Amino acid sequence: MTKGHLVRLARITLAGIYLFVLAFVLPFPAAGALKTVQVGVRIHDLNEVDELHERWDVSGTLITSWMEPKLKYRANSRFEDHRDVSANALQIPSVGFANAIDIPTFHRVDLFVRPNGRAFKVDNFRALLSTHLNLRHFPFDTENLPLIVVPLGHDVDHIMLIPDVAQSQLMDASYSGLSQWRFLGLAIHPYTESYFGNAENGVKFDLQVQRNSQSYVWKFIIPLCLIVVISWISFWLAPAEFKSKDLLGTAVTTLLIVVAFTLSITALLPRTSYLTYIDVFLLTCFLFVIAAIASTVGINALELKGKHERALALRRTAGAVLPLTFILVQIAVFIFYQ
Repeated sequence: MTKGHLVRLARITLAGIYLFVLAFVLPFPAAGALKTVQVGVRIHDLNEVDELHERWDVSGTLITSWMEPKLKYRANSRFEDHRDVSANALQIPSVGFANAIDIPTFHRVDLFVRPNGRAFKVDNFRALLSTHLNLRHFPFDTENLPLIVVPLGHDVDHIMLIPDVAQSQLMDASYSGLSQWRFLGLAIHPYTESYFGNAENGVKFDLQVQRNSQSYVWKFIIPLCLIVVISWISFWLAPAEFKSKDLLGTAVTTLLIVVAFTLSITALLPRTSYLTYIDVFLLTCFLFVIAAIASTVGINALELKGKHERALALRRTAGAVLPLTFILVQIAVFIFYQ
């Protein structure tokens, strides 16, 4: 046997021993062991909240980190706190958004490793996400806009996501939110859902926002209240100067103004299958103008029958009871919807 044959035989033997050690001597990875991946989100901009289709558009940064022991290194100085690595040097976890409507856009910003072996992947993203809006308190509502991060593809059964609170925050720049909404905070919760019969672990980020209601108060609520008050003014004037027919004309005109005003703002209100606060407010304004018209008709009927004293008493009663009842009803409705 030549020397070349001996070398080849030795190589084959060593390869066999190496495979034997890998297969039988070294322990198998535990079947239930999952790779832990920390997930953090930074919200940069709230682009849109679509109340009709119940979805929201957000821009931000997704930060994932996990341990890569083979990439540990000794820092030569305190400034060498990280090293950039190639995507081919490690296995990058695959994660995405469970409530995404369209495919989100991701742009990788950084990929590096710390001296302790923890790898970080930083991606800027923009996503259109589904949500459930509770608009019963509109326009005084507060909403939770969810962003749900879950493993994707082959990583569904191999990684477990946990929240990284330290890397999660709201950016407080002046452009970060819509003028209609104000940021309240970012709540972070573990998330679990069934995925083809298996439990899928993820992280849920709830962006808490509150609607800026000042514009609705000054543009809708106060003008409507003033329009309703106009229907009562005739009750407070001297009967000799404001006859019952004048009362009826004023009330009918006010009713037409309320109807026109309601039609003009309908396009600006959310379309829901339930009544919101603003819907009930509009309805009560309409009903109180109808009540003013009914009172005017009663006053006119009494005057035609010659019962002037009873007509005067009804006029005074309507002028006192309608405003007081309107105030009490609006307070009750506001408390009910809070």
